[in-house]
Amino acid sequence: MDMPLGLGRIDLGDWVRGVVAAFIGGGAGAVTGAFSVTTIDPDHFKMGGTKFFEVAAMIFAVTGFLNMMAFLHQKPLPEMKTVATGTVTEIHQEPRTPAPIDTTEA
Repeated sequence: MDMPLGLGRIDLGDWVRGVVAAFIGGGAGAVTGAFSVTTIDPDHFKMGGTKFFEVAAMIFAVTGFLNMMAFLHQKPLPEMKTVATGTVTEIHQEPRTPAPIDTTEA
């Protein structure tokens, strides 16, 4: 994406992937949290029940959000792309003829 005022180009794709990956990675902790709640109070949070999934979704959202904020703390803005320009010169070599091989047997 081109930045205004001649600031160059930003690498928005990698940055967005990092934000999404941080959210999903943090939310993955919801699995252990939901199983812990089921272990502590199986009467109210049965495995596969509605309350179980409500708790798992809430833990996923909270831990995912916290991880995403930690990522944004480390990398608040996308990096700038650097583009190198130059000249490419092709070098053509003369084709070589194969050297004869001595095939006499002793």
